Amino acid sequence: MKAYIPAGDPAEPFVLADVPEPTPGANEAPVKGEVRAKEQDHDHHRPRAVVIRYVEAVRDGDADVIYDSFAADATWHYPGDLPISKTWHGRDAIVDDFLGGMGPILVPGSMTIELVGTIAEGDRVVAEWTSKADTVFGTVYDNRCIGVFTVRDGKITSVVEYSDTRHVAAALFPGHGAPVLARTVQAP
Repeated sequence: MKAYIPAGDPAEPFVLADVPEPTPGANEAPVKGEVRAKEQDHDHHRPRAVVIRYVEAVRDGDADVIYDSFAADATWHYPGDLPISKTWHGRDAIVDDFLGGMGPILVPGSMTIELVGTIAEGDRVVAEWTSKADTVFGTVYDNRCIGVFTVRDGKITSVVEYSDTRHVAAALFPGHGAPVLARTVQAP
């Protein structure tokens, strides 16, 4: 089983690692096993766990988990003046049109996503992740993003995403009035 465990490094406080499946102790009464199962189910619906599961599903390309992560009436706000900038309404629009709309722009198999960390308070979770991919335009998309997720009843109900939209424009939407990505070399 995979789980986030403390790494002891302030720059990367948690790492994803293989951990053994929990086994009930020999002296536990049967009712404790039932309580443990209910606690595990409750943990699975906790906002932080829902968001981590979603980001891992995007990383792994698990379309079913991605779709199941959202409430039917969820919203996703993406800032800026890009073709994708707006508030996306509904799970289908978020998954099929917004997230799915990136597929034709990215070179298949080149996307990597890494969850940097999460902070949770009540039903809100702030997640930071990096996204990297080669694009069909010959550019490299390499961005650090923040999402403010609201989770209710085990489903993501809203997301407000923050990212370097100038980089998004240059890497993913060249020709859309986007600035050209400059590569500068310092003179000796």
